[in-house]
Amino acid sequence: LLSVDLWIDNTGFTCSAGVTVDLLEIGRLDRLEFAVGHNFDSLYLAVKHPSASTWIGAQDEFRLLGEAADVRDFDRDGSMLAGWTKALEAFGLDVAAVVRVLCGILLLGELQMSPKRADPLVPEIS
Repeated sequence: LLSVDLWIDNTGFTCSAGVTVDLLEIGRLDRLEFAVGHNFDSLYLAVKHPSASTWIGAQDEFRLLGEAADVRDFDRDGSMLAGWTKALEAFGLDVAAVVRVLCGILLLGELQMSPKRADPLVPEIS
């Protein structure tokens, strides 16, 4: 996880910046909005965004890194989603595009791997 901290004064001048790289721990998956520090909130917020239904339908349970994540109770009042959306827009990011990418990541986590067959084009006979 790459983090960039910018220190901006009241005139808009960037005083300094710091960049760090950290690991995102799997244990933070089930803590939802109560996790301190880096967490998976952006994935959960993407699901709450109105455009997410285009990509994931009404699904609100996902598997991330092999762990179940249920987002039904996350950000019930919508305040975190409003702040997240505002932050993305402040940086000139297309919110719908960010939501689409994050929903894609969530859906990739739903894939189940199975043993490789000898010839994937020939159906298995049991």
